Amino acid sequence: MDIEVKQNHYYTTVIITADNVNIAEDVTKSFFKQDENGKHVLSHRDIEDSSLQQFSQVLEDLFYYRTADYDSTTMIEQAFAKLPEDSAKKLLEELNRNYGE
Repeated sequence: MDIEVKQNHYYTTVIITADNVNIAEDVTKSFFKQDENGKHVLSHRDIEDSSLQQFSQVLEDLFYYRTADYDSTTMIEQAFAKLPEDSAKKLLEELNRNYGE
């Protein structure tokens, strides 16, 4: 099975391919704002919360069922960088309590 993410200026697509499966899913949400003339114009695009939640759940399940150690440091660092500041501080305090010296 191959899983890849492709991005261009307009959307982000997750592509899953296997022996008899080929799925390409746009996981992008568009955000609009009103300009000075009252017209709705594109503000920005981002990954859908629901799509990110689904992939997060799959990863959680994979980690749960894996028996061997796995170095997920890079993934954890990237996820930590996306946390709101108050959540990051709270998690850091909890990690220090549980794993600190």
